[in-house]
Amino acid sequence: MSTSRHHLYLCFGYPESTMKSIKDFIHLFVSFSDNHTNANFFWRSIAYTCLFSLFINLLLLAPPLYMLQVYDRVMSSRSQETLIFITLLLVWLFMTLGALEFVRSRILARTAFELEHSLAPHVFTAIHNNAVEHPEHANTQVLQDLSTIRQFLSGNAPFAFFDIPWTPIYLLILFLFDPLFGWFAIAAASILVILALLNEWTTSKQQKNAAESQQYASDMVSASLRNSEVIQALGMQNNLLDRWKVENEKALHKHLQVTDRAGVFVGLSKTLRMLFQSLILGLGAYLAINNHITAGMMIAGSIIMGRALAPIDQSIGAWKQFVSARNGFHRLHHFLAQQSEAKKRMSLPPPDGDIQVKNVALIPPGGKNYSLKGVSFNL
Repeated sequence: MSTSRHHLYLCFGYPESTMKSIKDFIHLFVSFSDNHTNANFFWRSIAYTCLFSLFINLLLLAPPLYMLQVYDRVMSSRSQETLIFITLLLVWLFMTLGALEFVRSRILARTAFELEHSLAPHVFTAIHNNAVEHPEHANTQVLQDLSTIRQFLSGNAPFAFFDIPWTPIYLLILFLFDPLFGWFAIAAASILVILALLNEWTTSKQQKNAAESQQYASDMVSASLRNSEVIQALGMQNNLLDRWKVENEKALHKHLQVTDRAGVFVGLSKTLRMLFQSLILGLGAYLAINNHITAGMMIAGSIIMGRALAPIDQSIGAWKQFVSARNGFHRLHHFLAQQSEAKKRMSLPPPDGDIQVKNVALIPPGGKNYSLKGVSFNL
């Protein structure tokens, strides 16, 4: 990847690994979609979500601009007509904002549904083919991964990633208020971006290891269920339980370590965001005292910077969900790529409906005597 792209991703708060995951995810969906219409649906959904995110972020400027007008125009002119007009305008803008938020969430929810609807048959077939070729590795983890990706896309976490690219709009307005406002906001945003990168670099590998340990423990349960009668007959249930408890506790401890480390960054980012929002209020008071800005700009600047930093802060809080979805995507992508390289199964002739059963015997689980013996028939 070129140096210019690297800097661009860092400016938007996205590590290169994140952008590569998003690119590979889109490629996976397009490659395994049933037809070209599904691929077009995905691209349209992303485009509409970006467009709605732009308008939503523009409408989020309404509260600080309303505050600016109240302090600088209404309070000085004592005009009740102006206050009523801008208040009604604010109410209408908030109603529009709520409608756009609703539509954006529905778009992502339907995109997630279409994703699972299109890929689930391919994943189901690949799981069965893998179970035939490698019975010892048969599991349904990739179906769970697909469900994890769907849940991530249909939740609130992606909104932060769609809102981050519009942060420069808020920074530009702060620069228009006063250059010191703008530079202070850039410094604050840079610190939060650094925290986001540190969160990625310190937790992503640990979270992947924790997920692998949890999957290993789940595979042990699946294997024991497939051989439950033999295990019970040989009296191995307690030994298997002890082994599973050890592996499950390892996975739980790893998940706890990830949660603790991520909690440090989440708490620190929230604390710093509130601190920066208060400090810019003090900076605004200093500028207002020296007649560089008005009192309305002082209040509006604090609100606008809070909006500028909110998506970065929210992305840090949602990072654990994103990493889980990303790791699930990589497992899904690797699994489907392996299956696509496997040889196609030989096609079998259609069944002719002739079934022959000879000398069938049946002993119920846990029983000692035959319930059926020597049964033969043609169907």
